[in-house]
Amino acid sequence: MNSIRRDQIMELSALYYREQRPEHSFRPGVDMITASGKVFDEQELVSLMNASLDYCLSEGDQAARFERQLAMTVGVRYSLLLNSGTSANLLALSALTSPYLGARALHPGDEIITTSNKFPSTVIPILQHGLIPVFVDVALPTYSMETELLDQAVTAKTKAIMVAHTLGNPFDIAYVKEFADRHRLWLIEDAGDALGSMYQGQPAGSFGDLATVSFFPGQQITMGEGGAVLTSSSLLKQIVESLRDLGKASPHAYKNAGAGIRETPGRGYTEGNALSPAGFHLHAADLQAGIGLTQLRKLAEFTRKRREHYMFLYHALEPLQYALYLPEETPGSEPSWLGFPLTVKEHSPIGRNELIQSLEEHRIGTRLLFPGPSISQLDYRADSYRLAGPLTNTDTVRNRSFWIGLHPGLTEEMLSYSAGVIHKLFTM
Repeated sequence: MNSIRRDQIMELSALYYREQRPEHSFRPGVDMITASGKVFDEQELVSLMNASLDYCLSEGDQAARFERQLAMTVGVRYSLLLNSGTSANLLALSALTSPYLGARALHPGDEIITTSNKFPSTVIPILQHGLIPVFVDVALPTYSMETELLDQAVTAKTKAIMVAHTLGNPFDIAYVKEFADRHRLWLIEDAGDALGSMYQGQPAGSFGDLATVSFFPGQQITMGEGGAVLTSSSLLKQIVESLRDLGKASPHAYKNAGAGIRETPGRGYTEGNALSPAGFHLHAADLQAGIGLTQLRKLAEFTRKRREHYMFLYHALEPLQYALYLPEETPGSEPSWLGFPLTVKEHSPIGRNELIQSLEEHRIGTRLLFPGPSISQLDYRADSYRLAGPLTNTDTVRNRSFWIGLHPGLTEEMLSYSAGVIHKLFTM
């Protein structure tokens, strides 16, 4: 029997993909224009098949390669691959509770400045650790933290700022970082929506003490499930790594015991197997990392298309600014937009819900703009949160904002159809 070579399997996999997913022309009003979506081709399938032939079903060489490449892409020293962006937020915040941080470690009752205008995974870890989220309003139409309110938010109990780059649009990082440094606060960038975004020529995710990214379908790149924690601190890297690995101290830590995690003495313990009560098992698999490596090579092209699609929709919808707030980039930033947010103005002839319903009927997908947990959901304990002033714009986002797609899987014809339908709805 003739042996089958690995390269033949790859060639057949690519052929299978092309035969099973033939391209067809866009059919307006028939084909769904999704608000978000994974963009892939035969290269990802080949990468998946290649990784599967090694039959490494857990974390392995592909994961290590992905971590190194991701760190280089974002411009940080370390990245740690995890099973989701939600887990990344959990471990990033959990790391700041470590006793190895001394007086700067977070304790229950400490305050974390954030916004509620975000997917709940930013706020949930704060509550899980008995910390107090201090909610700051957002600015329109950037949808980013209103930095002028930070002075009202900080108190003697404030220990950190954990805030997201909404839909890929960076918050005012220079202001927030200077504020955090001045008050000696930790800064966690939730860059789950912002891989590929730039601020003052530097990648989003490279400014904070810690940053998190997500690889869920619909993000800038995907591996199905997945996320990562980013940092340039060797100590924070060791702590996150330990938390990810069931509380084990990494072997590297024992060579740097003065700066990191010390081995727990005791008969029967070997280096790397000393467990702590605080630990999780949140690894991603090599199969996912193989897909991620291929996606990461496409990130620059994905980002270019996202920015082009943003500009196309912005110019196409400019005449409707009497009724809609169009999204604006934070000064100094170049966002890799996750979606195109729209906020219906108060005097608009069409309300948000009516507009969304009509768009969906025309096969144009929409999403609400990550309103996060409402204050009413947190009222189960009066001292579980604090407001740094009224959340006027946050309430506006909750009640009148949504977003449509601009991801790289869309074409100019699809974007033109979306804009045309919106114009038609406002002129009927």
